[in-house]
Formats: sequence, structure tokens, C-alpha cells
Amino acid sequence: TPAYMAPEQVAGRRVDARTDVYALGLVGWEMLAGERPWRGATLYELLHRQQFEPLPDLAEPRPDAPVYLLRAIEGAT
Repeated sequence: TPAYMAPEQVAGRRVDARTDVYALGLVGWEMLAGERPWRGATLYELLHRQQFEPLPDLAEPRPDAPVYLLRAIEGAT
């Protein structure tokens, strides 16, 4: 779904298996935080944020998460 698209996918550029890793990282982010990293009133606003805003620090909503897990999700995204 659009909420899990990689920035290059949003921009219409060529994609490969890394976009799947990125999407998995976003699923992990959402599972730990209990919410998606970006929100938007419209689909366009959400896609714009995904493309141009950095991924929020997962340690803020989940300071109790193990560092290795935070780094794994960070590496995937």
C-alpha cells in the first residue's frame, strides 16, 4: 500500500528488492510504535512526507526497545 512505499517508488524511479526491505522496516516501525511514522490528511500529503521527511526516531515512542532492534529497523529503512 502507499503507506509502505519507498521514497524512490513514490517518485516513480526504478525499484528493486530493497523496496521490500524498506517496507518491512516500516512494518517493524509501526509494530513497535503502535502507529505509522508519517501521517497525512490526504494520500498526497502522506506520500510527500515519506519522500521528503526523515523517518522519525523510533526511540522516542519506544525508549524501552532494545538498541539492536532499533538499529535493525533503521538499517532496513
